[in-house]
Amino acid sequence: MMRDRGDIMINAEDKKNIVVVVLILIVLLGSLFFVRSCNQKEFIDEEPSEQENIPNREEEPEPEIEEEENLTSEEEVLEEVTNPIVPTVIPSPTLPEKEEEEVLPPVFSIPENVVLYLHDQNFVLPTVSGVDNKGVPLHVEISYYFKALNAVEYSPVLAFSTNQVGTYKIVYRVSNSSSLTTVKEMDIEIIDTEAPTIEGMIEEYDPETGLTSFIPVANGSLINQMIKIKFTDNDQVSYAEYYKEVEMVGTDDTMEQEPLPEVIPVDPSQELVLYEDGEYHVRAYDQSGNVVEYVVTIDCTNPVINLTYTKKPNTTIVQITSDEALQPIAGSEGWVLSVDQKVLTKEYSTDTDEVISLFDLAGNQVDIPISVKVEYATVEVYQNGKLTTSDALNIVDGDITLHVESNLDDYQVVYTIDGGVEQSYQAGEILTTAGSYSVSIYSIDGTLYDTIEFFISTDLGGD
Repeated sequence: MMRDRGDIMINAEDKKNIVVVVLILIVLLGSLFFVRSCNQKEFIDEEPSEQENIPNREEEPEPEIEEEENLTSEEEVLEEVTNPIVPTVIPSPTLPEKEEEEVLPPVFSIPENVVLYLHDQNFVLPTVSGVDNKGVPLHVEISYYFKALNAVEYSPVLAFSTNQVGTYKIVYRVSNSSSLTTVKEMDIEIIDTEAPTIEGMIEEYDPETGLTSFIPVANGSLINQMIKIKFTDNDQVSYAEYYKEVEMVGTDDTMEQEPLPEVIPVDPSQELVLYEDGEYHVRAYDQSGNVVEYVVTIDCTNPVINLTYTKKPNTTIVQITSDEALQPIAGSEGWVLSVDQKVLTKEYSTDTDEVISLFDLAGNQVDIPISVKVEYATVEVYQNGKLTTSDALNIVDGDITLHVESNLDDYQVVYTIDGGVEQSYQAGEILTTAGSYSVSIYSIDGTLYDTIEFFISTDLGGD
């Protein structure tokens, strides 16, 4: 069937209008896309993007509309209208999001373990301060827990102090403005290495002033009166005790020991009073186990004295023997004290009556009367009735005689000339024989008391 040319011309006109409308839409869309690409280009990296490779649709020449004679077939026009050319849309690049700075818990440093001595005033707890990454000051909380030396668990306390033996647990909680918290603990051990103190005191009365003073008694002392003992410590004396040393009995061959001494506990908060004779050992302990021992010996008994006299020619030896050690005799010359301090000896050459005071090591006093009788006998040479000290005499200078001084009931004087036969001397006898004389005086029992030697010359011209 043949179509009318007029119909064909109408359809061609409609198609032409449709094509023009489509092209206008394409140009508008291209312009719009170009403007948008220009606005976003400053946010895109320097590397070329897909947009830079897309040709600008405004620069494309508009397709020319063909004349009626160049019109395509009806099928081609319909296909072009039903499938119009759609421009490719390039997606806009996504800008990278700014990374947020990571917020971390607070960081701080404290020692984990500390050992301090009791009453250490130099230690100060570490302080924690500062700001977080936002400039906000850190929030610091400190908690205190204490466990006494023999306790099992910690207990909360208000503050830290070095005045008690035990262990502190100090807990630091530090928070920032983001509510992030760091918790750290520090253990502080308070130790005591100082032993308690035991102090002994005795009373001393001054008769001149009428005042009584207290004199300290050193450890290991020997005293002769009552003593008061008190206990102190830098922390606390937890226990005290004492015992009295037992004495060994028996002979050197069969030495036996008394039963072990009784240990007596005492109240360390009270004074301990000791007054009986004996050697005492006093101990004190603190709660840390430190211990101290104090030894004192009380001796209120006077020494037992034995006095002997030993007579020798022209001297008497006095010997004092004690049952315990004695002090040297002060202010008296001639007394010799033995190594064990139990024997005093002195040699007297003249009759003496005196009283000496003896003191044992504790200070107990014993007054001993001394009465010395010296048996003496001396022989001397006289010339013309006068004592001479010369050992070379001449009969021309006068009569030579011997003179005896003695308190003996009886005695004998003998002499030899040039070592010859011994001869007895008679009182008032004048010595006239020349030679070397040796004269001796004896008691009746034959004890030699004195000897002298001299020379007698008979030359008329003198010596």
